[in-house]
Amino acid sequence: MLIPVNETYTADVISEPKLGTTSDLIEFPHTRSAPFCPYKDTHIGQPDFKIEVNQDKSKITLFIEDPVSSIHQDGGWLKMRDIFMNDLKYKVIYRKAGSTGKREKTTDSNLLELDVDKGVSYCFNVQAYIPSRSIDKQLGDLSNPKCSPAGDKPFYEEYSIGVIAGAILAILAVLIAAIVLAVVCYRRSRSTADQGKEAVPLQRMP
Repeated sequence: MLIPVNETYTADVISEPKLGTTSDLIEFPHTRSAPFCPYKDTHIGQPDFKIEVNQDKSKITLFIEDPVSSIHQDGGWLKMRDIFMNDLKYKVIYRKAGSTGKREKTTDSNLLELDVDKGVSYCFNVQAYIPSRSIDKQLGDLSNPKCSPAGDKPFYEEYSIGVIAGAILAILAVLIAAIVLAVVCYRRSRSTADQGKEAVPLQRMP
């Protein structure tokens, strides 16, 4: 545990002979590690988060949980928010389920509310973001993806205009075919009835 976290530390790595062996070396090989500042160099792991969809399916809220650090204090492990305070932000990458088009939002807090298309499922990834760090160390590990449940959508949102138009044309074609068939059947029945009347001979009245 390296406290304070804003200080820079180095470590001396010293080699020793195996237990039970001797050596003529007066000074054993050793090396010094690269400088390390916990605040600037600590690797930040994946955050976890929960998804909540409002009743009319038009808003999604993310509740982000801070990753736990390796610093133990007052009987518990500190979270990254305890260390980085307001410098800790989160980047949220999201997209519609089944789509490759991605969007990105940054939040200063552990909560993010998004306006979304009603009834559409969205998939999210979250990662810690510390803008005060050097560019190559600003981002933590990307979280596992999570998707919101898809709600029921009106049929005109569920299907494209082409599909709806095709369905309407198909229904009209069936109706027209039924009408034509009914007319043909009616004419045939009338024709058969007329032929039957012509075939009956006239009877002379007494």
